[in-house]
Amino acid sequence: MHRGWSAPAYPKLSSSGITNNDIMWLEAIYFLGELISIPFAAYMVDRIGRKTTILLNTAVGLIAWTIIALSSRVVPFYVARFLAGATGNISMVSVSIYISETANPTSRSWFLGVICFAQNLGTLMVYGLVPYFPFYVPSILANVVLVCQLVVFNFMPESPYYHVLTKRENLARQALSKLRRHDNNDDEISTIKTTIKANESQWENFKGIFGNKRNRKGLLIAVGLYAGLQFGGFSFTLMNVAYIFTKTKSQYLKSSLAEIVFAVLMITGNVLCLLCLNKIGRKNLLLLSLTVSGLFLLGVGVYFTLMDSGLDLASVGWVSTLCITAYAVSFQLGFGSLIEPMSAELFSTKSRALGTTFTNAVDAVFGVLAIVLCNFLVGNFGLSVTYYLFAGVSFLTIVFVGFFVPETDGKSLQEIEGIFET
Repeated sequence: MHRGWSAPAYPKLSSSGITNNDIMWLEAIYFLGELISIPFAAYMVDRIGRKTTILLNTAVGLIAWTIIALSSRVVPFYVARFLAGATGNISMVSVSIYISETANPTSRSWFLGVICFAQNLGTLMVYGLVPYFPFYVPSILANVVLVCQLVVFNFMPESPYYHVLTKRENLARQALSKLRRHDNNDDEISTIKTTIKANESQWENFKGIFGNKRNRKGLLIAVGLYAGLQFGGFSFTLMNVAYIFTKTKSQYLKSSLAEIVFAVLMITGNVLCLLCLNKIGRKNLLLLSLTVSGLFLLGVGVYFTLMDSGLDLASVGWVSTLCITAYAVSFQLGFGSLIEPMSAELFSTKSRALGTTFTNAVDAVFGVLAIVLCNFLVGNFGLSVTYYLFAGVSFLTIVFVGFFVPETDGKSLQEIEGIFET
C-alpha cells in the first residue's frame, strides 16, 4: 500500500501547498528508508527470528500509517514515508526468507508469487481510496489489516531453519509438524542440517557474501535483476500513473480511473503468473514478461515522440492506453511478481539474511537513482526519451536473464545450493 500511495495522493498534496520537489522526495525517501533499515533487517532476522521480526515490523507499520492519518504537513509525511520504506524492506527480507524456508519445494514459487499479489492488492486499495476519501480512511483500513496480521501470524510456527541454526532441533521438529501436518519429518530435518552444515565455513558478515564464490554469483544475479526492475521503469510508472495518462491526452481512459485500472491489471498479471508458474517455469516466465513489457514500453516511447512532434493523435489515443495498461499485465506476469521474492534463494543459508538485506539495499539505491534520473529526463527531454530508456533496459535484462539466471522452480534449497556451487 505504501509504495503506490504517492500516485493517488499527488493531487491532494499539490493542492495543500506541498511542492513538486517535495513530492519527488516523498517518493525517493521511501527508498532511503529501505536503505537505512539494512543493518536492522539483517540483525533481527538472524538474532530474534524470522517470525518475531515480521511481528515487530508489523507494529512499526501501524505507526507509519497513523502518522499519515494525522498529518497535513510535509515533514510528518517524510517521517511516515521513511518508516514505510524501512518496514517494506524488513518485510520483504523476513517474509521472503520465511516462505523460502517453510514452504514445500513444489509450492514455494507459488507462495513467493503471492507476496507480489498482496503488494498489488494493497496498491489497488490505495488507488481506490486515496483520491476519494481523507487520508485517515485508507490509513485506518491499512491498520485494520496490520492488526489482523499481528493476531493471525502470531499462531504460525517459526522457521525450522532458524531453529536448527540456533541449535534447537526439537523446536524445528515441532515447527515442521505444524507446517507439514504430520510428525514424520526426519528426512527434512536431515536435509536442513546438511544444508546448514555445508555453509558452516562461510563468514556471517559481508565477507561471507563477497568472499564466497557461491554468494558472489547470487549477488551478481540480484544486482542485475534489481537494475532491470528499477531502471526498467516500473516504480516510476507505478508512482506516476495519473500524471502519465494525463500527458497522453487520451480520451479512452480518464486519469482519475487510470490508477485503479492499472492496479487491477497488475493483479491480473499476478494471477496469470501464479497459474502459469508450475507449467511454464520461472525463467521462461521472466523472459516472456520482459519481452512483451519491453515492446509495450517501446510503444509508449514512440507515441510520446509522435505527440512531441506535433502530430494530432486523437484518433489513435487508444494506442497509448493499450500500451500502458497492457504493460501492467505483462510486467506482473513474470518479472514484477518474481524478482523481489526470489532473492532469498540466491544466497546460502548462513548468508541468506544478510544477502537478502544487501540486495534490498541495492534495490533501494537503484530506486532512488531511478526516481531522480527519471524526473531529470522527463523535465529535460520528455516522457519519450524516458520510456525509450525503460524499453532498452528491459531488452538488456532479457539477455542477462538468459545467460545468468538459473531455473530454480520446483527445486529444494539444497538442490539450489548445488546449482550455485557449480
